Amino acid sequence: MGILRVALGCAVGAMWIVTAGAAELPLDAADFGAVGDGKADDTAAVQAALNDAADGPQVVLLRPGAYRITAMLDVPRGVTLSGMMPRWEDGSTTIVVEQPGFSAVCLNHVSNVRALSFSYPNNQDTDNPQEYPPTILLRGINPSVEQVRFDCAWIGIAPPPEGANTGQSLFRDITGFTHKVGLRLDGIKDIARIEDVHWFVGGTGGGTFYRRERVGFELGAVDGVIMSRCFLIGGKTFLHQLAKNGAGENVHSLGLHITQCWTEAVKYGFLIEGICGLVLSDTQIYVSDPEGAGIAMRMPQLYYHSTISNTQVRCDGSHAVGIDYSPTDDHARNHLMVNQCEVFESSTAVHLGPGARRVWITGNHLQSYGDGIRVDEGATEFFLKDNFIRAVTPINDASGDAAKKVIADNLTP
Repeated sequence: MGILRVALGCAVGAMWIVTAGAAELPLDAADFGAVGDGKADDTAAVQAALNDAADGPQVVLLRPGAYRITAMLDVPRGVTLSGMMPRWEDGSTTIVVEQPGFSAVCLNHVSNVRALSFSYPNNQDTDNPQEYPPTILLRGINPSVEQVRFDCAWIGIAPPPEGANTGQSLFRDITGFTHKVGLRLDGIKDIARIEDVHWFVGGTGGGTFYRRERVGFELGAVDGVIMSRCFLIGGKTFLHQLAKNGAGENVHSLGLHITQCWTEAVKYGFLIEGICGLVLSDTQIYVSDPEGAGIAMRMPQLYYHSTISNTQVRCDGSHAVGIDYSPTDDHARNHLMVNQCEVFESSTAVHLGPGARRVWITGNHLQSYGDGIRVDEGATEFFLKDNFIRAVTPINDASGDAAKKVIADNLTP
């Protein structure tokens, strides 16, 4: 460029000074004609900056403003598209999508978006929302989405319908409102990290659609997920592990490791239907639908063991099932431990289905208007010990005399 340039207040809160003849860092989309007034079509200008950044600084900065786009922004390999001064629920730099038909941003290998808000001003009706493509489309390995806010997106972040290997991905400090799905992952051949992602209510209307249909985190085939400090209020399910991936194949995942999450007013806290393990701890679940469950593990079998600990399921008002473990196939890996949990005001606090094998239910506080622990015929190899159970029927065991089991030292006032 041959000039001295200073960029202040950039996405990482630093200052870049670039001398004559050196590549600028970052590129300013305004230098390519981006206006940011919410009226001009800024698609071509922002895309030109992204294309130019692929050969140089690999960072494009959007100054505070509203950038209306009419086609997808394709972020090249290794490039970051960033707003300024990221902070929680920051709307100072907004990308506006007025019409359906395209994703706002596509992330390729090692490309990133951060410090941006995505707004859908014509999709605010929470009773009859329009179906849009995912706001952020994932196509490459090692993408990251950080300090991003959504305003009435249909789906926040997702790969194409057939899935994509977006392993080694990072999703952090994300918030806002989506109608259908917050974050969807499918096809990952490595670990994804999900940290401090919070899905709230929003829009206009009574919320009849999202309260009935919304899924906070939807997973197809993923090698593994490490999730912490995430939140959802209002929807069908906080986390749904699907039985089939986007290609229609049975889902096999190594496991989901989840801690310190919170969900309210859902039918299911966790619905696990694919072959995977679940390690869940220190989490709060509030179920508001009597047909639902706090944790429903209805997979063919586990893929490595599962542990649920230090977790509370509240069913007050709904009397839903607390924890439902009903695998359909036996496998040597099937192994569930539930300990130091509380289930409150349930219809059945813990249910072990006919395929349950190698199960430890120990040291829990279980309160139910029906069965405290219900065991179906066919379940075997289980321990029910040292629980405090307040229920009409503390232990309803239909497993029969042939089942291998230990039931001992439970307090049932």
